[in-house]
Amino acid sequence: MQNVTMLGITIQDRTKDESMSSIARFLKNSALNVIAYIDYAVMRQAVRDEDIRDFLKKAAITEWSESYLAEAVGIHDSERLAEIDRKSFLTEELHSISKRDKTVALAASDQTAIEDLKTSLTAIEPGLNIVHAMVLGENDISSPEDAVNALNCAAPAVVISHMDYHMLTCWLKVTSRMLNTGAWITIPDTMSITVSRKMGAFFTIREFVMGRLLKVWLNRYKEV
Repeated sequence: MQNVTMLGITIQDRTKDESMSSIARFLKNSALNVIAYIDYAVMRQAVRDEDIRDFLKKAAITEWSESYLAEAVGIHDSERLAEIDRKSFLTEELHSISKRDKTVALAASDQTAIEDLKTSLTAIEPGLNIVHAMVLGENDISSPEDAVNALNCAAPAVVISHMDYHMLTCWLKVTSRMLNTGAWITIPDTMSITVSRKMGAFFTIREFVMGRLLKVWLNRYKEV
């Protein structure tokens, strides 16, 4: 594990095996531990959104959406970068959840997004035991009791969400201490779940350009 800093936020970069070992510990208690995926759009949001910044600072584990993000903050280990592009952590954690007969709940901003999330996750792990799905909207922030009670009654071992981080962080800020689940894997709706790194000259050039732009942008906003 190594610590890196992005926009004044200290991010713990763990290997896939380190992250999976941590989640195994999380599932032995009922205190909520957040595993947050980070993409370029989320970091841009975090510059102006204090709730997202606090959310990322407090996350138990952070995962990169693409390797060029990790390279921009000085992570150059080829094996680690390959893990990120293959989405090895998410893939193997889903397999582990299914193998150990752990239950899963899903969260998204509307019913269509719920169905898309279910399709994406079960394409990776067909045996996933999904026991609950919840749509989180603006009303659930001011009146979260129904959503919290329904989730706690389902008692999933893990929650997986695919939605806008501003909405999610506002909801978790209110409800995190009420939730009886050990791990919540958060994936921003700007990040693809199933598509791994694409090969070819175009995508290599794209990653090179995006990496350089990200470095310039991060230097501009070293402190937020």
